[in-house]
Amino acid sequence: MPYRPVVKLLEKLEQSGLPKELIKKPNVDSVALNGVGAYIPPIRKITIRYAPYSMHSGGTSRGVSSWILNNLKPFAAARPYVVFRVEQDFRRQPVAIAEYTNGALKTMELKRLAGDDITQKLTHACHSSGQPDQKYKRRRVVRPRIRDVVGGVWDPFHNPTFRP
Repeated sequence: MPYRPVVKLLEKLEQSGLPKELIKKPNVDSVALNGVGAYIPPIRKITIRYAPYSMHSGGTSRGVSSWILNNLKPFAAARPYVVFRVEQDFRRQPVAIAEYTNGALKTMELKRLAGDDITQKLTHACHSSGQPDQKYKRRRVVRPRIRDVVGGVWDPFHNPTFRP
């Protein structure tokens, strides 16, 4: 019964007509701003599907198999916020599927790639946001032509008020 005084205090508060919640609840409608206070990377999970080289995959998964044996552990240790999943798929080419927090999926082919190329592709997947790459339109720069100018081109040698 060590909490009996607290229970009595709460009963007195209820009888006095004061609200039960003395601390207001946080606003659940607020928008989370990524990067304000803490940064949460947008990538959630990377799934690597490959066929083991010994299972007659034709050699397309040879680089992926060696990368998994040699480089996956340090790559995953450097990125603890990503869940890595390795699946053996005996009928298809090796692929990596990146899942993001916004629900987007990016599929990358790993067919006949060396270890450095696989590391580069997965690093790019870890650093991207999951949104499709945007194409930016180039602005057309409009320059006036000489014949469009009424007075012609200014020249310091034909201007009598110009003094160098």
